[in-house]
Amino acid sequence: MGTYTGGDSSSQIERDYWTTGCYKMESALKDEIGALHLLRTIATTMIVALHVSAAYMVYSPPSSNAFRLGLILNQWSRISLPLFVFASGFGLFYGYGKAVTFNIGSFLKRRVSKVWVPYLVWSFIYLALDDLQGRSTGFLGLPLKQKAAEYLKWTFWGNVYTPLWFVLMISQFYLLFPLIRKKLALLQSPIRVLVIHFFIFLVLILYLTRYVHYTGFCPLDVLQKYYAETPLGWYYYFILGGVVALNWNRIKNIPLHAFGTVFFYLTTTVLVIAEAYYGFLSHGQYYLLRYGPIRPTVLINSMASLPCIYVLADRILKTRPVYGLCRSVSRYSYGVYFVHPHMLNVLKFILDRSGLQYTRAIHLFALLGATTILSLLFCTIIDRTPLRSIFLGVKS
Repeated sequence: MGTYTGGDSSSQIERDYWTTGCYKMESALKDEIGALHLLRTIATTMIVALHVSAAYMVYSPPSSNAFRLGLILNQWSRISLPLFVFASGFGLFYGYGKAVTFNIGSFLKRRVSKVWVPYLVWSFIYLALDDLQGRSTGFLGLPLKQKAAEYLKWTFWGNVYTPLWFVLMISQFYLLFPLIRKKLALLQSPIRVLVIHFFIFLVLILYLTRYVHYTGFCPLDVLQKYYAETPLGWYYYFILGGVVALNWNRIKNIPLHAFGTVFFYLTTTVLVIAEAYYGFLSHGQYYLLRYGPIRPTVLINSMASLPCIYVLADRILKTRPVYGLCRSVSRYSYGVYFVHPHMLNVLKFILDRSGLQYTRAIHLFALLGATTILSLLFCTIIDRTPLRSIFLGVKS
């Protein structure tokens, strides 16, 4: 379940990948986990929907369909970052969790190549474009030494206020991974540990989102203030991904009731949307921005989405075109994360110049579709050049 089962034997699939040049095998044909490709595809679509819908949720007339659709899409897509953290945990523990030998230097070098080189490049692009659009402090006109200082300050601190903050956060998990790899792999009762940590995490995010009390002790207060940019706000999804990866051979054979799984996911999604809508009725439209991904309802919705995605993968990934599409989007997910805000800005500029603004739902759909397609097109083109590794974090 959840793997490519298009009717070919493993050897035939391997020959097809090599001879067509579509994909190169990353290792001696491991089972490809199609559900993980689908998860990344869904999370990538959601992260674009999250940023496209935000303006409609906040600036559309509250009585309009554009506002209602913006609110629904924005809250539906709040699980995108939990899914990405889960996928990161799964990928690391599936690849390294049970390895007899583990070279920390090689592991960190690979993270730098795949994650930090693109991040450093895109950080410069973000800063330069902000300057060209008049939103920064004259970065491009600074002397070289000052420019380097401004770039370093932006890259390691300023980005916490842009979509790039996620890279800073997930990199902290990469540093922690060598310390927790063996401990998680040697768990005797992984389900018990997950249940205990679920309730710990639930209480933690309840406190962080509703009852924070600053103590005057600087390190603790900083941690409470910036919990969303640290593992504190996300750790459960990471260890959940790790436990699922380490026990994948058993978990993938657990029978799931399709209707019950989908119904539970849809119910929890409605609760997430209803919670935000109640906040809008109580506090106004701009208050909706406070309903982010770190809250109890999103935690439950994220948990409900995982078996739902697995059930969906088992049903739609049995044909080569669908599997190939999900695999491609999964490959470009990191690149799409970086480039889609720029595509969105260009399209919103065109929308504003046309006098359309945020009044019609059809424009939201058009903006979402165009941003997604253009972002994937950019990644597809770059993937055919030597620049793929520094822009997308992928190899040939």
